[in-house]
Amino acid sequence: MQRLVAILSLSLASLLGLACDPLEPTPAELDAATEDRAQAFEQRDTDPDALPTTPELATPERVDVDIDPGDNQACVDCHPAAAQTWTGSLHQRAWIEPAFQTSYAREPLAFCRTCHVPRADPEHEPPAQLAALGVDCVSCHVRDDVVHTGLGEDGGSPKALAGHRVVRSADFGETACASCHQFEFPRKAHRAPGTLMQKTMLEHERSEWSELDCADCHFPKREDTGGRDHGMSVSRDPELLRASLHAAVTRVDADTLRFELEPVGVGHRFPTGDLFRRLALSVEARDHAGRVIEVERRYLARHFDAEVDGHGYIGEAPDDRLSGPASVSLSLARADQAAELRWQVSYQRVDSRDHAHPERSQLAGEVVLARGVITP
Repeated sequence: MQRLVAILSLSLASLLGLACDPLEPTPAELDAATEDRAQAFEQRDTDPDALPTTPELATPERVDVDIDPGDNQACVDCHPAAAQTWTGSLHQRAWIEPAFQTSYAREPLAFCRTCHVPRADPEHEPPAQLAALGVDCVSCHVRDDVVHTGLGEDGGSPKALAGHRVVRSADFGETACASCHQFEFPRKAHRAPGTLMQKTMLEHERSEWSELDCADCHFPKREDTGGRDHGMSVSRDPELLRASLHAAVTRVDADTLRFELEPVGVGHRFPTGDLFRRLALSVEARDHAGRVIEVERRYLARHFDAEVDGHGYIGEAPDDRLSGPASVSLSLARADQAAELRWQVSYQRVDSRDHAHPERSQLAGEVVLARGVITP
């Protein structure tokens, strides 16, 4: 199976891998819990309502700040392998990550706090302990003091469960992600009601990989532990990004280069997530001395009008991010004078976008996905 790729805003829901009760159980309590779970599963065979497996999962946990952040430590203690990969991940660093903090300094909104530190009160700045946890185990796996997770390879076998009640759901891998990876623009953003600021889930539903859920690719199974990797490197993993795109460029006539682009194993638009992410295509014409005599660029991204319309809304132009194979041509007026044409495709995380001059936009990060040289 090809590995799906995503590229999230930073974004945000930690999946799969079990969490624990706040108090670490003794071995005797674990044995008793295992027996209780075995009986519960037997009861489920005759009473489907005894142990629900497809709950309605709410949006990320929003709890009072006086709830002990140490709750998450109980999860870490019982699930060290998952915790090891979560530590230092974009989920754990969701609040403290430098690129987010730069954006947040410009717009310190409760809207942002809701997903970047979901256990804190969004109406106030988060306390240091919760800020350091970002999106933790409890944020995604605990609802009403009950642990939720996916079905797992064991299909919910009692031998794999102990220490706390666990509700398993076939759609957990998508449902837990949706609230922070697909949402509307905040109020006063001059967008028509229903306009999505991020729409990764919708993109996934329309992709050829829709039968898989987010966790199948973004939380791959670890061979050493049998559990799921919670590292979530995605948009910060250059090797993974480069493997996600096939690019070929040919000179179709004297002044035109054609880019043939195809995402590889990507279950949504490429790039996805933050609305400022984009693919940057460029061609440089250089003379025999190596001097740049002309540059042409094209950005594959979500595009928005620069001004509000008659209703006070900012409209969205056609979205040309990749959802499948695409052909894009760039033309240069002075290509016939060039000794060589240098082309490049880059994945860019934009911090601040310049609508009038997109090439002047401030970048939070860039990864060159492919490049080459064409000579006459």
